Amino acid sequence: MALPILSNEKPSLDRYPLWLKRAMGVQLGRPDENYYSLLSSKLLADVKRSDVWNVILDEVQNANDKYSVNTGSSLIANRRPELLAKPYSSIVTKTYRRNIVTN
Repeated sequence: MALPILSNEKPSLDRYPLWLKRAMGVQLGRPDENYYSLLSSKLLADVKRSDVWNVILDEVQNANDKYSVNTGSSLIANRRPELLAKPYSSIVTKTYRRNIVTN
């Protein structure tokens, strides 16, 4: 079943890529996913090496130490905060929610 471009019918998440292509001229695919993965990996590596991230880690540890002294328990789990890159699928889901669900 083809979705009309200007239909009031909201596509499902599974049909969203087809709707996006027809309504907005945007085709999701492997090249976009690869490009996103490359950029997000580079950005993640750069942030992890940054002075700002290291200051944040130090401040989190300081806050944990102060909390532990005052309460006798740890503020955070036994591991340091970790940065993660969101997968490409989460970007698609986010645009679906913004373009379809909330509009």
